[in-house]
Amino acid sequence: MRGFSTTISGEEGQIEVLGGGGHNLLWQGKQQHLILHRGDENARCSERIDRKVLDLLVGGGQRAKQGHPGWAWGRRSNAVLQTGTHTCSGSGSVELQTWALTAFAPAPYSAFCAWLVWRYNENSFGERCVMKIAMLYGPRDLRIETQELDSANLEPDQVWVETQLTGFKIGTDRGNYEGAEHVPGAPGYPRPVGDSNLGIVRGVGSAVEAFAVGDQVVSMAWHQSEYVFRENARMVKVPPQTDPEDAVFSNLYALSAHCYLKAHFSPGETVAVVGLGLLGLGAVGLGLCFGARVVGLGNSEVRLDMARQAGADAAYLSDDAALAEKLDEFTGGRGVDLVILTANPWSAWQTAMEVVRPDGRVSVVSLPGRGETPLEFNPVDMKWFYAKGISLIAVNGEHSQFYPGPDERCWGEKRWDYVLELMRNGRLSPKRLVTHRLHYSEMVQAYEMAYHREKNMLNVVFNWKDHT
Repeated sequence: MRGFSTTISGEEGQIEVLGGGGHNLLWQGKQQHLILHRGDENARCSERIDRKVLDLLVGGGQRAKQGHPGWAWGRRSNAVLQTGTHTCSGSGSVELQTWALTAFAPAPYSAFCAWLVWRYNENSFGERCVMKIAMLYGPRDLRIETQELDSANLEPDQVWVETQLTGFKIGTDRGNYEGAEHVPGAPGYPRPVGDSNLGIVRGVGSAVEAFAVGDQVVSMAWHQSEYVFRENARMVKVPPQTDPEDAVFSNLYALSAHCYLKAHFSPGETVAVVGLGLLGLGAVGLGLCFGARVVGLGNSEVRLDMARQAGADAAYLSDDAALAEKLDEFTGGRGVDLVILTANPWSAWQTAMEVVRPDGRVSVVSLPGRGETPLEFNPVDMKWFYAKGISLIAVNGEHSQFYPGPDERCWGEKRWDYVLELMRNGRLSPKRLVTHRLHYSEMVQAYEMAYHREKNMLNVVFNWKDHT
């Protein structure tokens, strides 16, 4: 034999790795060849793929037992693909399928063998799985990195979820990415990003009742490949027949719904949505469901068209010189009852103050002035705030109830469930406004597009399935 040579012993057998350059890999005494090829994508000694091999090879059978596809061993037999049962150290018998055979250059294969032994000894039979997560280390310094995740030893109330999709909340996440003003309560650098995660439950603790293995769930988890949450965390089940690309945005659309509820919206009122990003277009779509007459106000013709697609009765540029006249005609001279402000710039705040009618309400879900230069006007000028008697409503916390009961009608997860039901029956469909579908490895490019304010970018979905 030549090149690298070692033996790794496990609880139920041993792995004999002999030779280098793709030659003579023995598994339980049989001539084998290691597969690092999936579908038509070649990969040689990349960290992402090597860790998946390790996961199955030295104790990662937990993932395979939960029904995960994984990297496999395959015998060289005139390049015939085979399926077989192999015993992985520390994991028991696991059925693994060989997808393809590929050759290796000498250096990468030897390097992989050395790396495998190092990771094996460090991780102690792979009791802790590894996951990918997006971490922001500073302004415009976003990295996809690997962290350990203990999914094999769940506590009684814990739920293990494997991510399928995450959604990109462009406005807030862009501010974090470019280093805008720190939001109180937010973590410092390095910090994870994202808050719209859709996945499949892969494991539950012994006391968990609300979720079962195989459930599709949506949560406020970060951009990450998998996670472990407590059962009482912000996470809900997705109804059957709900499109995943709708459901992944349900958390954000529930926040859009809260803009109406916190302001005590009544059916038939006229609503102006200022700012036509993800939250704004969610508010437009929900207005149609709630019985509002909705006008969208934005700074881009592209976004005005999106507002019309989402169900707006009208849509105008916020800097239109004839905006006041157009709104007067739209409302029949009665004015805008409720403004939902989703945009951060002070110019958007000024628009909201100007268009709301006397004694009207402004529901504020944005972070006014975040990332803006110092003001040249008073945001609570007497001519708006006092003279018009405006009610400014912060969309945070829960809305009050006229007839409270022991189980509040539309608080927290109930509001989330309601939005998911609207998505399930087709009355609400953020999927129609998805402009970009990207692999998680392309996340930095997406954040850069948001940084440069590309208006043709709206609903963005990141796919967390590795290429197959």
